Amino acid sequence: MAASIDFKDPEVVAKAYAYNYFKRHWKVNPGPRVYLEQVKPYTDPAYLKSLRDAGTDRCDRDCEQAKKRDVRVTVEDLVAVTPPEAPASDSERWVQVSYVVRTTWDAGGDANRNGMVLRLRLLDGKWLVAGRVRG
Repeated sequence: MAASIDFKDPEVVAKAYAYNYFKRHWKVNPGPRVYLEQVKPYTDPAYLKSLRDAGTDRCDRDCEQAKKRDVRVTVEDLVAVTPPEAPASDSERWVQVSYVVRTTWDAGGDANRNGMVLRLRLLDGKWLVAGRVRG
């Protein structure tokens, strides 16, 4: 997916990051931190390192339940905007991303609309996520 992304557009990169941050099929990708590899193409290396350093690969009780119940998470209705009042410069942008996270399992599912604000920075001609401001 990273090959088809326009890294010159911070909103496109922010949407790709959010999509890959949540997307999961627990039986196929059972680790709690599989998202780290999925967001790697869209993430500033320093921020990715901080995400790696912040957690553990241990599959806890919730993780084990997700694998048993065949939980799948998809992301729909992604919208990214750079609000006019958001901090912005030639090398940094704050992008607001809204989306619907749809979670399904053997016996049901649910969906929640949510959002996040991402800080992107220009690195070697590519916009990359350098932090999560909120959400």
